[in-house]
Amino acid sequence: MALNSQKQLYSNAGNSFVVKLIPRGVSNILDIGCGCGDTATLIKQKRRDVWIEGITFNPAEGKIAREIVDRIHIIDIEERRFLECFEANQFDCLLFSHVLEHLREPSRIIEAFLPFLKPEGFLIAAVPNVLEWRTRSRFLLGKWNYEDFGVLDRTHLRFYTFNSVLDELFRGPIRDAFDSFKIIGDGAAPLFGLRRIHAFGGVARQIDRLAVRLFPNLFAQQVGIVAVKRSPAR
Repeated sequence: MALNSQKQLYSNAGNSFVVKLIPRGVSNILDIGCGCGDTATLIKQKRRDVWIEGITFNPAEGKIAREIVDRIHIIDIEERRFLECFEANQFDCLLFSHVLEHLREPSRIIEAFLPFLKPEGFLIAAVPNVLEWRTRSRFLLGKWNYEDFGVLDRTHLRFYTFNSVLDELFRGPIRDAFDSFKIIGDGAAPLFGLRRIHAFGGVARQIDRLAVRLFPNLFAQQVGIVAVKRSPAR
């Protein structure tokens, strides 16, 4: 995601991994860093009755996303101008798909959005894993070159691993605001040319799932977090 230039649009096929993390029963989503609405499109395809509000700082993205989401907000969230845009306990899901790594103080942004999440609502986030095997290989060769997209996107200000993401994003009092956390990896094993063999496809997917489950810090390309907000009664 490019958050530092209003001339660059953030648009892709959407994040199907994140969509799968959204629990059933969620009906009111705030998609923070929605870009052109690509992930919202995937959600709408599966759940037509879900209300989605999106936030982007880029007016050009907002113009495109407006055709997809139910309401769009053009806001730079790091300037905290969103505090008067929403009501307490308005949403049952806050979505941060590959946006937190672009922020100067991601934990403070999460904390600032928490009042808008209903008790027992879900915060779902996804960030890239900087120690996934492809990037590790580059590091071993002494290469750290920023790119226009991917794990080493030049607009990334923060870097996370499967093992570090929870402690980095949910430190101190903010962790106490949640009842539970679930960390999930999404990635693939280095099978190279074997993936091009059609008959091997099902086996490859099984190997990928096993590899990510056993060694998530090595094989997870992105890390998903599902956090449940604590109820005041608890």
